[in-house]
Amino acid sequence: MTLRTVVITGASRGLGFASATHLYKAGFRVVAAMRSVEAGLERLRSETGATPDDERLLGVKLDLESAESIAGCATEILERVGAPDVLVHNAGVAAAGTFEDMPQSAWSLIFATNLFGPIELTRALLPAMRNRGRGRIIIVSSQGAVRGMPATRAYSASKGAIE
Repeated sequence: MTLRTVVITGASRGLGFASATHLYKAGFRVVAAMRSVEAGLERLRSETGATPDDERLLGVKLDLESAESIAGCATEILERVGAPDVLVHNAGVAAAGTFEDMPQSAWSLIFATNLFGPIELTRALLPAMRNRGRGRIIIVSSQGAVRGMPATRAYSASKGAIE
C-alpha cells in the first residue's frame, strides 16, 4: 500500500491541528504547514506519539502573507515528499470590528491568509499534482462565506471569495 500524503496549512492549532492529528493516526503522512514549525511540531508529536525522526509527520514553514515563504514551502514539500495526495487549505485569520474602524492592514492580512496565499500555494503545487495524475484540494471555509456577519466583514468577504 502506498503512503498517502496530506499537506495541511494552519496545522499548529484548532481545526488544522485536529485534522493533522486525526490523519496521522489514520495512517497518512502529514506535512504540517505553519508559521511556528518547532512549537507546532512539538504539540503534534505530543498528541500523536510521533518521534522527531518519524517521516510520517513533517513540518514546513509557511507564512501565507509572504510570496517567498509560499514558494519556499512548496519547494520544500515537493523535494521532501513529492506531489501531495491532498492539499488542505485550513489556515485562516479573522478580525472583528466595524467597517470604519478596520484598518487596511487588517483587510490585507485577512485576504492574504484566507484567499491570496492559498491561491499561490495551489499554483505552486498543482502542476506536480497534475503530472502525478491525481490529488484533491480541500478548502476549509465558514458559514460567514455565505452569510456575512456585521462585525467580521473582511473575514466573511475573504471566505466568500475563496468559496
